[in-house]
Amino acid sequence: MHDEVVSVRRSCVIALSLLLTAASCGGGGGDFAACDRPFREQLDPNWELHPTSADGIEYLTNPPTSGPHTVWFDPPGFALDGQLNPLLQVGALESGLVLVQYNDLEGGPDGIVTSTIRAGGSDDIMVSPNTGIALPVVATASQWKMNCPTVTVDNVQDVVADIETFFAERSAAE
Repeated sequence: MHDEVVSVRRSCVIALSLLLTAASCGGGGGDFAACDRPFREQLDPNWELHPTSADGIEYLTNPPTSGPHTVWFDPPGFALDGQLNPLLQVGALESGLVLVQYNDLEGGPDGIVTSTIRAGGSDDIMVSPNTGIALPVVATASQWKMNCPTVTVDNVQDVVADIETFFAERSAAE
């Protein structure tokens, strides 16, 4: 009888360990081929501020997913040529957009990788260069981030698919 109890307990501990391991591996249901699994960031305590200037403002992360922002009225386009300041970045996220920012992509600003990433823009996915990020591509939504550490000609279609999955998961969560 004692051996049976120990065996049942051992089986329960193993099953619980497997469940906890599986649960800790991700926050979304989608498969991500080229990018890291999205993760939720801490809400910036200054998220309710609406300053008129970005001077002196510090954010918890780069690029930010929450914090001081300007109210987003009318987007200037969804494949932007210029970089957005953090006030506008967070304002876009607060309005429900996904912002895909890229830096130093293979082939440069006129290369196929940059063109493919920029073509991924839509009514709800804005694409913008950002020379201040350390990774080639970072997708953000309000309080959510997905890093794409490697973006090449060979995997750029997977990156775009991952961005679309990221957007779909964020939209479904709202």
